[in-house]
Amino acid sequence: MKSLGVLMFAVLTACGGGDGAASAQQVCNDLADADCSQYFKCVPDGMRAYASEAECAAMTKATFSCATSTNANTCAMGTYDGDAGEQCVSDVRGLTCAQFAAYTDSNASNDPAIACADSDVCH
Repeated sequence: MKSLGVLMFAVLTACGGGDGAASAQQVCNDLADADCSQYFKCVPDGMRAYASEAECAAMTKATFSCATSTNANTCAMGTYDGDAGEQCVSDVRGLTCAQFAAYTDSNASNDPAIACADSDVCH
């Protein structure tokens, strides 16, 4: 399984601009929480890179600058779709461990059940 950072990069490069739904900052924070929750559910003790789920979330949020994510600075091309960002977070929360492993290995964009691809979140 690739690192959680690869997973967050794939998704966070997709989340930006604004349409009144969840802000890019909220999606960034929620996605870090969802990813770390899944990570601790699916990765066995002794194989984890973080001591706790809280540490994972804090490090992931810092790595991807969630505190400074804005609707204007996150989508490199196009307009951010907050509803799609919320759907991405929901999709990650609902993954089985097998799906989570495939999600992290494929950078999310190869699973049509997960609305995390750039084309889904940035229009």
